[in-house]
Amino acid sequence: MDQDVDFKIVEPDLNYEEPYLRAKIGSYEREIANLKADNAELTKSLYKAYERIKELTEGPKTISGNEKSW
Repeated sequence: MDQDVDFKIVEPDLNYEEPYLRAKIGSYEREIANLKADNAELTKSLYKAYERIKELTEGPKTISGNEKSW
C-alpha cells in the first residue's frame, strides 16, 4: 500500500464561453444599441420642441403684431 501516488492539481479550463451567456450578452448588446438609437432620436425631438417653444415665445406679442387689433 505504500505506492508513490503522483497527485496532480487539475485547474478548471476557463477558456470557454457558455452558449447561454454568450447569447444573453449578444441580446444585451443589441438592446443597448437600440436604446442608444432611441435616445438619440428622443434628444433630437426634444431640441426641436425647445426650438419651437423659443420661436413661439419670442415672436410678436399679439396675433397681428398690432396692439389696436386686439
